[in-house]
Formats: sequence, structure tokens, C-alpha cells
Amino acid sequence: MSLRLYNFLWTCLYPFTGLVMARRAHVGKEDKTRLDERYGRYSTIYKAGGIWLHAVSVGEAIAALALAEAIHDEDKDSPIIITTNTITAAEMIARAKTSANITHIYQPLDHPAFVDRFLDMFAPKVAIFLESDFWPNLVTRTAARHIPVIFASAQLSQKAVASWQKRPTVARQLFGCTDLILAVDADQQQNFINLGAKAADVHVGGSLKMTAATLSIDVGLQALIRKASGNRAIFLAASTHEGEDEAAITVARQHADKILTIIAPRHPERADAIADIADKALDQAIPRRSKDQKPDSKTALYILDSLGEMGSVFDLADVVFLGGSLVPKGGHNPLEPASFGVPIITGPHIFKNENEFGALSSCDIIHLIDKPDDLGAMVTSVLAFDSRKKQQHAKAAKTYVESARQRPREAARMIFALVNAKTVDR
Repeated sequence: MSLRLYNFLWTCLYPFTGLVMARRAHVGKEDKTRLDERYGRYSTIYKAGGIWLHAVSVGEAIAALALAEAIHDEDKDSPIIITTNTITAAEMIARAKTSANITHIYQPLDHPAFVDRFLDMFAPKVAIFLESDFWPNLVTRTAARHIPVIFASAQLSQKAVASWQKRPTVARQLFGCTDLILAVDADQQQNFINLGAKAADVHVGGSLKMTAATLSIDVGLQALIRKASGNRAIFLAASTHEGEDEAAITVARQHADKILTIIAPRHPERADAIADIADKALDQAIPRRSKDQKPDSKTALYILDSLGEMGSVFDLADVVFLGGSLVPKGGHNPLEPASFGVPIITGPHIFKNENEFGALSSCDIIHLIDKPDDLGAMVTSVLAFDSRKKQQHAKAAKTYVESARQRPREAARMIFALVNAKTVDR
């Protein structure tokens, strides 16, 4: 497939775009008050010439915020635009406490006209795409305007690599127009080179999925959980996806006398479905954070269906299961729980964060399971570990996380070196 064919398909699909977006808004997947942004239409005139970061969803937005803070340290005058695709990412950015001057905009759909309207409005001096969300028109039409294109914290799943290999023409056009790629590791570096990026422009920069600042702590929430747990251990199933909650609910059912289980779903809107399953399995009403329902000493399971409060529970938890890993989602960022020194249980699907899991495994803080049925046994096993060894493992993990916190600054310096060089060349 070529870009010409890709855009022909967009021409064919264009008449149905409004219907599809209206349907997505109806089911809560789009912000119905800001649908115009998806078409590159804006009710406000924005300042041009800023720094644009694109982050598809929550995980990428974490990396974008960390990088935005580092960029702001280097350039305090330029506005920063962060585009995302999801409502949850938009909400997270709106709540973020940062010194950077950040404007959030929903990413335009990849129709050439929508992309051009976006670029006409913002005319960024550099475009930075986080992780793996690379839209052909968004990338190539940006590069065609001589705007430096950078991929940071860049990685591709095996499935994505295979998909791009089936479309070599578009892949070469897209990856070949980049000015700098900061891949998460050496394997990913080679993936981008194989797909058409210039070898001299591809470097290893590590993952940027570390918050710019320490996660916030809500002492009120912590007091609530401490009171409910009593002498019980606290087990947090964090960022779970459909197909993973049942395993955590089983832990709650089998060990309620010794463990308070907390499920924090990756997408809070799934809380109703989780509560329905848990109500039947545990034969008790399940308290939920979003409804201001409080757990007590008899509570087996508490659902933390809120955003921005994970730090409070990472800080309390005796053991964490990190979701997206028992189902093929690629796993989630282990650096956040590791920054609190808490032992982390993960399933086998960690391809999005393989480098971080590997490094933390050397700190003996990562515990791998193969399937959901193994979760309960691993939770009880980790809780039985010698406390002195736990402290040693926690210290090693925290040291590694501190080194990872420096990556956004290093990336920002490389980005500005490129931007300044491009400015001189012009």
C-alpha cells in the first residue's frame, strides 16, 4: 500500500466519518463537546510555533508529561501542545500538576484535510510522537512542512512490525521522514532501521514512562485503606484489563481473612462490570471509590475506580499485580510501583515494557506468572518473603528508578540540539 492508496481509502470512508464519530461519542469513547478537534476545527485561536507532543492514551501521556516538564526546563517560552486520542488521557493531562504551559488538543483524524487544518493552526516548530502511535498523514505531512519529526520512547510490538512489513512502501515513507528516533532499547532500534528509518538518526533513549514528579499521596485515602485492612496485607491489582479481574477476585475470595484486595482498573468505566462479577463471587456488596463507598474490616475487595490516586495505594501495598500482562496488551509501566519499592507480579505479556521489566528483574522485585490461575499462589508466596530481603530488593529498585528519571532530561537535550541545528540550516 502507498500513501496515495491510503488517502484514496480515506476519500471513500469520509462520508461515514460523522456517523462513526457520533456513535463513538454516544458510547463514551469521544468527548462530544470537542468533536470538532478531531476534524481539525477549533473555536479558539492558538499561538503557533510551539512544541507538539502526541500521546495516544494514558501510558503515553505519562511519558509526554515527563518530557514536557524537561522541555519546559530547556525552553520556558514556547507553548506545549499535547494531543491524545482518549478521554482518560485528556482528563489525566488536565489534572497534571506541572510548571509547563500545556494545551491539550484531541488528535485530528488522519484524513489529509483534517491534518492540514491542525498544522495550519498550530504550526509547531517540532513534532514529537511518543511510543508507537504513528499515523501516516500526521507524520508525513508534518515532515513535508520541514517541521522536525521525532519519535521518543519509541517501540513497536511484534504484531505492529509484521503489519508495517506488509506495507513496506508506506513504512519507508513514514519512518524514513523522521529526523530523530529515540528507541526504548537496541532491539527496537533495529526494528525502526529495518522499516526504513535512517540508521544514523536512530538511538537508544530508554522508556520515558516515568512521571515527571513523584506520584501524589492522598493521606485521607490511605487512612481509609489502613483502617479497613487492619492487620491484613494489602494486595493491589493495578491497571487491570478485561480477563484479569477474575484472578484478583479469586484472591479476595480465598484470602479475605488475611488480605485486603484492591482492584484499580486501567479504564475506570469498567468498574460496573467488575463489581457485577465480584458481587456474585464474594456474596457481599463491593465498595467503590467513585461512589464514595468506604471499605471496612469485613471488606474482601475494594474497587479503586478513580484516576490519579494510584500513588497512594502503591505506597501502602505489600504486593502489586500489574495488569495488561495476563492478556496480550503488552504490560504497563513497572517503574511507578517500583519507585515505591513494592514487589511486582506480572504475566508473560510485557512486550511494551520488556526492557524495564528486565532491568527490575535484576533487582529481584519482579515475579513472573504464566496464567491467571497462578496469581493467588504467587501473592501468598511474595507475602511470605523475608522482610530484610524485601528491603534490599526495594532499595535496588528505587535506585534504578532514579536513574530512569533522568531520561526525559537527556531526551530534551537531544531534541533541542536537533531543533537548533535545523534552525541554523534554514
